[in-house]
Formats: sequence, C-alpha cells, structure tokens
Amino acid sequence: MPTIEEWSEHMKATPEKVIKVAFCSLLLELTENDWGGEQYDHFSASVTTASKPRSAAFIFKGPSAWGEMKPKHLGKNGDQIYRLQQSNVDILVLQHCHHIGEAVWETLASFAIRLWRPRHYCLIDGKDTYRILIAYGLTG
Repeated sequence: MPTIEEWSEHMKATPEKVIKVAFCSLLLELTENDWGGEQYDHFSASVTTASKPRSAAFIFKGPSAWGEMKPKHLGKNGDQIYRLQQSNVDILVLQHCHHIGEAVWETLASFAIRLWRPRHYCLIDGKDTYRILIAYGLTG
C-alpha cells in the first residue's frame, strides 16, 4: 500500500497526458489530442465488466489544479460532467490525480443513476490511479 507522500509526490509530477496514454495502453488503444469543449477525453468500446463488453467515456484530470477536485475544476464552465453524460456509453469514468470531492461524486452519480437511462460510473482518485500504474508497471 503506497504512503500518502509516495502517491501524491508521483501524481503531482505526472502530467495528464501521461495518465491518458497509460490508461489507453491498458485498453490497447491509441490516444487522440484533447481540445476544449469536448464531451470526453477518451472513448472506448474495449471495457469489459461482468464478462460483457461495454462502452466507456473517460475524463482525465492532471495536476494542473493540484488539490481536491471540485466541480469548478471540470471545464471552464464547470460543465464537463454534464457533457460527459451526454455520450451514449455504458460507463462514465472520471480520473483525477488527487482526491475527488463529495460534490463531484454526487454530481456524477446523479447523472449516471437515472431511471430512464441507468449507467455505471467509476471515479478513480490519485491514490487509486497510482496503484493501477504500479500494478501494470506504468510508473515510468
């Protein structure tokens, strides 16, 4: 189990692009360049849960705004989760290099858990990102 100092030091020094490339490599997929106003940072049809193929849309957030993620960190207008949920995917994934605040958790959950279109969602904070990178030998 990594210490707070270990994971936070590593994640603070790791650019968002490196995390995106690492996750895409785990999915055996290529990355595309980001641009402002996009619905998501990465789309994948290669995610499997419960032995079923699923589609997923990812948001990756690097250390540019180091600290706990709040809704204000999600796009210029704080609407990145709203844009993410507009995609027609099975799983909504939000990754951040630090802690993810409760307001962000609740916002993503409220968009994912709807009676007319229930979906899975996944939040991966800095500590868990670091553990994934270590498990797959991607800490560079």
